[in-house]
Amino acid sequence: MRKTKFSVALAAALLIASAVATLASDARPDRGSFFSQALGTEKLYRLYLPPSYFKDDSARFPVVYLLHGYNFARNDPAKEDNLEEEKHWPEQEQVPQIADCLFTVADYDTLLECLKENDVGLPEGVVNAMKAEYPECPLPLPEMIVVMPDGDSSFYINRRDGKKTWPPADGPEFVDGIRKSATGQYETYIAEDLVGHIDAAYRTKADRSARGIGGFSMGGIGSMNLLAGNPDVFSSVTSLSAMYTLSDMVSDSFFLSYMKDATPEIASIFCEDASKGSNCKIDKQYLRRNDPLPRLKNMKRKDVHIYFDAGHNDFFSGRNNFESFRKVSETLAEMGIPAAPSQHIVQGDELNGNGIHTARYWRSRVGVILTFHAKAFGLIK
Repeated sequence: MRKTKFSVALAAALLIASAVATLASDARPDRGSFFSQALGTEKLYRLYLPPSYFKDDSARFPVVYLLHGYNFARNDPAKEDNLEEEKHWPEQEQVPQIADCLFTVADYDTLLECLKENDVGLPEGVVNAMKAEYPECPLPLPEMIVVMPDGDSSFYINRRDGKKTWPPADGPEFVDGIRKSATGQYETYIAEDLVGHIDAAYRTKADRSARGIGGFSMGGIGSMNLLAGNPDVFSSVTSLSAMYTLSDMVSDSFFLSYMKDATPEIASIFCEDASKGSNCKIDKQYLRRNDPLPRLKNMKRKDVHIYFDAGHNDFFSGRNNFESFRKVSETLAEMGIPAAPSQHIVQGDELNGNGIHTARYWRSRVGVILTFHAKAFGLIK
């Protein structure tokens, strides 16, 4: 009788353990948080763990960090549920659904079917973009972890005044119309705190040769800046729909006036005295030290992999006929650093949002950028 009871109990325990294992496999965690020393506050991030992460406890994976763009809705309390900040890449660009297909299918035809089954918007745009850049891409891609952090409206730059967060994290929800923690020591938060946390909390290949970064718009600027300033941390970058000459941009009187009035977070990063609001004076030397193009010129090492593009109708990247793209291309050529793709300005069509500064365009590039990082990590040729 005791034997029978023991056998039943053991069987029940094994059944429960099996159910828990299945749940852990099927219900992959997709978000996390941690305390950032640089910002002095808790920060959220979204997370993509590839299909085999829970199947082999000894496996380690490369990591790609994807940075979101500027949140123009952050000053509107009525838009609490907007799909911005750390929600953007997983929910608008649909990174998890696209990555699941890229890491499991064997060819472009089955990739398209998988994307359709996963309800990816304009799936043909994802496939067409990959075919154009990588016609012989060996699918499935090697699996990677993707981390999509909350960068507020910081431009991923460390404030010149050294403040951890502005407005302070322990202050009121809004200060002068800006949601708290809008800016602060964000480069340090990403390059040191977040990377350190992810390497400690997940089974990563904790080496710069298996660590890349990318982003769109503000995140495109931030990712290029983070690579240029931290090439010992990141080895590859995929920057979309960005601009790489902030000094030129801020020297434009019309843009400067708009920035101080409509996007005060940006002005507060570079102002000599942020308390003066729209009357503040920009510290141009500090701005230059955090400008992607000058930082690339002064980059400590050249064994990096750089990708940047934008749709041909992109109003932000296209300023002065894509002048900053030309300058970056010339600079990298002089430094002997190859830059992909061969054509940095991508023709827009109905499948990629007509090449406009929009989530449809960035979604269409997800397959391309993950393939680029896989190549940069030496996982595929």
